[in-house]
Amino acid sequence: GLGFLAKGPVAVVLPLAVINLYLLWSRQLRRMLHPFLLYGIFLWIVVAVPWFALVGAETKGDFLRGFFLTHNVSRFRAPMEGHGGPVYYHVLSLIAGFLPWSAFLGPVVWNAWREDRQRPPASEGRPYAIRFLACWIAVYFIFFSISSTKLPSYLLPLYPAVALLTGRMLERWRRGEISLSRWLTATALACWASVGLGLTLGVLFAGGVLPLPALRHPLPGLENAAFLGLLPLAGAAAAWLCLRRQSRGGALGALCVSAILFSLGVFTNGAAVVDALKAPRSLVEQSQARQLEREVRVGCFEWFQPSLVFYCGREVTRLNDERQTLEFLRYPVPVFLFVPAPVWQGLEPKVEGPYRLCGRQYDLYRHCEVVVVTND
Repeated sequence: GLGFLAKGPVAVVLPLAVINLYLLWSRQLRRMLHPFLLYGIFLWIVVAVPWFALVGAETKGDFLRGFFLTHNVSRFRAPMEGHGGPVYYHVLSLIAGFLPWSAFLGPVVWNAWREDRQRPPASEGRPYAIRFLACWIAVYFIFFSISSTKLPSYLLPLYPAVALLTGRMLERWRRGEISLSRWLTATALACWASVGLGLTLGVLFAGGVLPLPALRHPLPGLENAAFLGLLPLAGAAAAWLCLRRQSRGGALGALCVSAILFSLGVFTNGAAVVDALKAPRSLVEQSQARQLEREVRVGCFEWFQPSLVFYCGREVTRLNDERQTLEFLRYPVPVFLFVPAPVWQGLEPKVEGPYRLCGRQYDLYRHCEVVVVTND
């Protein structure tokens, strides 16, 4: 019910798809007839339906059309806000998002397949946990891979399942229940170390410290996160030394410590640096477009980011053509117009009345300069 309030039908459809696929695969579809399911449906109605009924009545159905049709159906059928990608997009996003544990994804898949084939008979009453986690991963991965709008965060719901399978495989390896060949272990540790090396080089290139001709716009400040790459390198080295001493537990402990420190560093240091480089927040602060104490209007032409609404604290009008944009700048109240710099160069000679530039920032997503124009 709470998921439906936040994300709409996918919060119900996808978990049900996971459960039904698992029950179908395990030949237990009759469990869908359990009376507790009716109680669940009742609770979902109590939690979710009153809000949608109230907001639908208050907005005369406009919110419902936008929420269900635009941000669910249309987002699935066509890319929105420029967030598209090929069908293999989420293969790369899963590998990147699960770093540094992605180094073990190959052995994890192999162990899950092998363990499911060696499962005990159903008569012993043990659940097919591996199958359930496989269904969990497959449903979310396939659904968002065929969706037209793609963002790395869409895969967040399947990370718990991937983490459980990874932890299962590594714990069985630590206890000696399974063995990994020497070359496979060496490859995994090399991949683990390459995460640190790749991050260090990547942020140095992106920050402009190391020259890269293909980089059109350096992102100053990113180079401050280069030290985070040392953590996976140190973890891989410590794990290799432990393995030379035949200590699997020590090797796994070294990897865990380096992974925890790496993740904390990325979220506390790296994320803050990247967030400071995003255009909407900086543009609103430069232009002082967030003015809740007086009547102003905010609009955008040929550029929009959903977070702009949050930072401005008010509705952002999306203008459709040049005529609307020029009329917007002639409003008798102060307005703030967000527009790509190349587009503004074509509009500027046609503006009638006073105006001034009050903000400029490079946009990571559109790879261009965005300006803010006001008539105030």
